[in-house]
Amino acid sequence: MPSCRANATLLKPICLLTSLFFGIGGFLYGYDLGIITPTLALKSFLGYSGQPDAATRGAIVSVCQAGAWFGSASVGITSERFGAIAFGCIWGPLFSLPRLQRLRNERK
Repeated sequence: MPSCRANATLLKPICLLTSLFFGIGGFLYGYDLGIITPTLALKSFLGYSGQPDAATRGAIVSVCQAGAWFGSASVGITSERFGAIAFGCIWGPLFSLPRLQRLRNERK
C-alpha cells in the first residue's frame, strides 16, 4: 500500500496556483459585495461624486479592487520581512490616514 503524503500534494505548482487564484478571487468577490457595493449606494457618496454613470462606477470598483490587491500583497511582504511589530508601525498610521481625512471632512 503506498504511503499518503499530504504535504507533497500541496507543493505541486498547479495546486498552489489554483489555490492562489481561487483565494484572491474569493477575497475580491467578498470585498466587492461587502465594501464597494454598499459604498456606491450611500447617499453621501452619491452626493459627493455627483451621480456617477456606469463607466465611472466600474472604474471606482476596479481601483478599489486593485488597491485591495496591492494592500494585501504589500502587507504580506512587510510583515514577513520586518515582523509583526514593524508591520503595525509602518502600516497602522498609513491605514489610519483615510479615516482621519473622513473625520476631518465630517466636522466641516
